[in-house]
Amino acid sequence: KYFILNIFLIFCFLTTTAFSQQITEISAEKKAVIAEIINITKAEVQTKEIMQAMFNQMDDIYPSIIDSLVKQRDDLSEAEKLQYKKDLIERNADFNKRFNQKFIELINFQDYMNEVFYPLYDKFFTTEELKDLLAFYKTPTGQKFNAAAPQLSAESIRLAQIYLLPKLDGLMKEMMDELSRSTGTNKNPPAPRKEQK
Repeated sequence: KYFILNIFLIFCFLTTTAFSQQITEISAEKKAVIAEIINITKAEVQTKEIMQAMFNQMDDIYPSIIDSLVKQRDDLSEAEKLQYKKDLIERNADFNKRFNQKFIELINFQDYMNEVFYPLYDKFFTTEELKDLLAFYKTPTGQKFNAAAPQLSAESIRLAQIYLLPKLDGLMKEMMDELSRSTGTNKNPPAPRKEQK
């Protein structure tokens, strides 16, 4: 389930790249205004911070997801459940850390700005509207809004998790039960093998 959530959030973040397939010629004036908005909002830094906040939130909830998963293992004793949970968390902690770091390193943020931000601003705003937006970002309120953007994103992810995860847990259990009934198989995956020393 963590994997599904991880991919879902990354997908949500990267879905905007679809707009890069619809790049049209942007006028020099409009491009200059967009460049100034990207600069004043520190869009590259903001994007990195939002991505990191997203990864941090997922890391924070991972133990609770594992705990929910392990509790469903009717074939394990309480001691085995504790050990299983510990093994899963330890096994995935390093992987998650390396994955998050490599994912961020994989992105050329200058290209990202060019292929995502410029087409998005061009698609949804006229040059005059962009000038209004730029004027807003130059105000104290606009600067405060921009500074708070990563925290707003992180908090929205946290609140979304609080709301969605219980529903996801229930849906996963329901679907696994249906699959178990329809195939006549045990819903629980086999316990992990002990590694040979």
